[in-house]
Amino acid sequence: MNSGFEPMDCEEAVLSLEDSKQRVLIYDPMFKAAKLLLEMRSRVIDIYSHHWQEESAQPKKRWLSDGVRCELLKPGGRWQSGKIRMRICLEFCPDEPVSPLDNIPQQMKEADAER
Repeated sequence: MNSGFEPMDCEEAVLSLEDSKQRVLIYDPMFKAAKLLLEMRSRVIDIYSHHWQEESAQPKKRWLSDGVRCELLKPGGRWQSGKIRMRICLEFCPDEPVSPLDNIPQQMKEADAER
């Protein structure tokens, strides 16, 4: 069953949350989704977002990038060595489905600009 949620590209997306009771981690009514993702990642691995670029944060940040070495034991199985990592993403489900035809005006502008 598809719930309609799709992973979103967060680099430039902006979120607006009118209900202040639903805001988490960032309490501004409007913010970039990338800011929320950074805050989520930093909280999960216990690094404050303003320390994100520090060298001391690198070992913990591996949980979100290359993974960290571990051993895994599944029920009924045997120990298996490898890596584990976490993925944190935001997903969006529009109230109304987006039609491919909605992109035509933007595509026409881009084609005109290339001429």
